[in-house]
Amino acid sequence: IAWPASKARLEVNWAPQTLYEVVAVRAAMQGDAEALVTASARLSYRDLHAAVRRAAKAMHALGVRRGDFVGILMGNDETWVTLFCAAAAIGAVTVPINTRFKAAELAFCLKQADVKALFIADRFLNIDFLSFLRAAEPAIDHALPGAALPLLRHVAVVGSEVPQAAMRLDDVLALGNGVSDGV
Repeated sequence: IAWPASKARLEVNWAPQTLYEVVAVRAAMQGDAEALVTASARLSYRDLHAAVRRAAKAMHALGVRRGDFVGILMGNDETWVTLFCAAAAIGAVTVPINTRFKAAELAFCLKQADVKALFIADRFLNIDFLSFLRAAEPAIDHALPGAALPLLRHVAVVGSEVPQAAMRLDDVLALGNGVSDGV
């Protein structure tokens, strides 16, 4: 069977690679090829690599380091994938949080997982995630860390409602502008 010219074969590399290395190699080899297609975006490998680098640098600016736990509570979209890959890029452990959790389950998850930074949608499928977070950690409306979740230092919100102790995701991403590419 002959491959069409547009379907060039890639050599298979069985050497161990991190998730970030896979994204970086594909960005270098097939930069314009589609890496991710969601209902709201189409990202090439080059675009995904750039978004992952930007988010990784932002996490580093927040103080997230290798072994720290990063929670993600939002629908599965390009932002979720980017944040997941970014955490992996800096050696942080991603804690994907079930979007069907209620306040008590969210509190248990964040506490048990020692989540240091949480990336959260304000709402998803008509579910108010911030009301659950407020029940889990009332300090979100004043200053973090709070008494209920003393390890939670940073909350980044996707959406229009941003509690006082949280930041908009775009503002968090901007923090990474001052971080060198060597991170």
